[in-house]
Amino acid sequence: MFLKQKGNAVAAHHTHGEFKRPLKCVYTSQKTTLYEAIPFLLKVLRMAECISCNVFLYIRIHPLEDQKSLDMYKSLERNFPKHCALTTEKDYPLYELLWDADIHCSVYSTCIYESLALGTPTAILGLTGYDYVERLIDTGVARFCKTPEDLLSLITEAEIGGSSWQSYVKETKEARKIVSTDATSEKFVDFLNKISKNTDFQAKKKI
Repeated sequence: MFLKQKGNAVAAHHTHGEFKRPLKCVYTSQKTTLYEAIPFLLKVLRMAECISCNVFLYIRIHPLEDQKSLDMYKSLERNFPKHCALTTEKDYPLYELLWDADIHCSVYSTCIYESLALGTPTAILGLTGYDYVERLIDTGVARFCKTPEDLLSLITEAEIGGSSWQSYVKETKEARKIVSTDATSEKFVDFLNKISKNTDFQAKKKI
């Protein structure tokens, strides 16, 4: 079961040049971007399947999404069962999901700040509303993926795990020191305390 495959750091996936497990890409949804996000992610999944890209997309549905939204995202899961799954807080707690991710992507969700605060490489998709977090793009803290091709390119860069990607991962870890976490909850702080004491979590995040 893909949901049980946990652990961050792309370097840990490479053994003698071979990629061992699917790269974990997490998308956190927003109701306002539904009709742009579905075709965007659909194209990414189609291209990934065509080039046999070793990636698995976890879609975390925003609590305000309605049943229609859920059904639309489920269509991605049905059509790409080897590359996509919806997740809930019950089967994969949000902060653990963001911690485990190799790449997190969204549009202007507060999860962008939370994933950066966890040191997870983050991409901002070029959909309506991304300008709210454009500062993160301008400062280089987050990558901007204007098109599905851009996101797939970032995924393949991470999959290869070359020096440029490793440098970006390092920069992301440094950026978490300056990313504001005012919007994070007490639960987020508790999670940070948990991982600071848990050697298993620390081992997952090593580069």
